[in-house]
Amino acid sequence: MKLLKAILLTLTMVSMSAAFASEKYEIVKQDYQANLGTFRQIQDVDNDVDLYVVTLNDNYRGKIFRQTADSLSSADTINTLRRTESFLLAINGGYYTPSFTPVGLYIENGKMISRLSHQSILNSCVRVDANKISLETDPSNCLSANSAIQAGPALIKQGDIADDLPILQKRSPKLEAFFEPHRRTVLAMSSDKKLIVIVSSPITLMNMANILKTAPQLFGVKKIITAVNLDGGASTGMYIRLDGNPFYFSEVRPVKTLLFFN
Repeated sequence: MKLLKAILLTLTMVSMSAAFASEKYEIVKQDYQANLGTFRQIQDVDNDVDLYVVTLNDNYRGKIFRQTADSLSSADTINTLRRTESFLLAINGGYYTPSFTPVGLYIENGKMISRLSHQSILNSCVRVDANKISLETDPSNCLSANSAIQAGPALIKQGDIADDLPILQKRSPKLEAFFEPHRRTVLAMSSDKKLIVIVSSPITLMNMANILKTAPQLFGVKKIITAVNLDGGASTGMYIRLDGNPFYFSEVRPVKTLLFFN
């Protein structure tokens, strides 16, 4: 029975990849910033989706930032934080509770602020060591990090669409809405260690995974090895200090944690 399920899952994933490979994608805007990287606006024409992407230069410096505010009503937006915090690029970070505390593992400067969660969708994490970000598809690998946030679900593992992604979608009726089209925030790592930062208009997680798998050239890389989903929906936000014309994909509501890049 396990073998049959594995075969059926493989056939499903192959057919999905074939279908998505035929879709039309367009790079409608591209802007290189020497101190940051390459900014692209990509359109998934068939599904009417926009992706806003920064493929970072190798010399970037990344960090996780936690707002001191203890409630959603007193928190700052990314647009407000740009006035007091130093960054070239900022995005929303991990999930948070109604009481405005991080959900899952959160480590800040070597101190564990929040413990590891065993929720099925939080199956990855983002770690920061020496100002460089790495993506882990086993959250326990972040326990030794200088800074880390638990994330998920993983979209790409070892260069392929995560085999548990469709399983997670069907596991619980409570998760069905989560897998429907929503604004998304995603971090991806390429085969040549390029970090890719993505926000999008509403898209399903499977659609996002297929774009990353079948069309890595859109992001300026040959192959994407790992990709993880951060908090999305109303939390999705991105601010870029582009020369002379800042880009702001405004979040609907402020978030507890963010990632800054310089």
